[in-house]
Amino acid sequence: MAIHPSSVSNSHFGHFLFWVLFLPLLSLILLPMVLPEQDIDPKEVQMVQAFNVDVGQLQEKTSNTFSSMFIATGFMGTTESFFAPKVSGPAGKVQGTFAAKWIRGVWLMVYKMIWRWNALLWIFVVPVIALCVPAVVDGLAVRAKKKYLFETSNAVFFYSSAHIATMALGLFFFLPLAPVTLSAIALFGIILAMAAAMWVTAANFQTGA
Repeated sequence: MAIHPSSVSNSHFGHFLFWVLFLPLLSLILLPMVLPEQDIDPKEVQMVQAFNVDVGQLQEKTSNTFSSMFIATGFMGTTESFFAPKVSGPAGKVQGTFAAKWIRGVWLMVYKMIWRWNALLWIFVVPVIALCVPAVVDGLAVRAKKKYLFETSNAVFFYSSAHIATMALGLFFFLPLAPVTLSAIALFGIILAMAAAMWVTAANFQTGA
């Protein structure tokens, strides 16, 4: 049975579910209705190339993953046959009904999601680890110092920063499906916001005691 974020008692976990599960699923259903063409923007390819990523290898890895998961298993063909008859036009694109264009848009979106996931993992895993881990360690050290000096932690800062950190982390799950062109500035901005929020969260961590 599906879990709606509002039904989760823990606000942080509910917020995380919204970004990781509910919003991506909703986007996968609704976006192809209005934007059936889900091609990868050339600007994103240029961004990846700027980080010395082998685009050919990235493309091959994405195609192999997509093919093994959805084409070889017959899942893509079955869904397209279910939603619309196979009526092909120029370049092999499915023509005709709204349902046919929608399901093709869904699969194009899934392909782009896998491509973005591979690209983001190659580029941003190291910066996330390099910034967020030291931020948490330093934040916990600040909290320990506060506890040693009998200083109080700010509950408002804790809950606000925890939600910001949750949103930043959740964005990495939603961004592969986002209907916008990703840029290095926006992605690094998210990483910096997440690191700062995690530092504040760790420094003001509430134990409930």
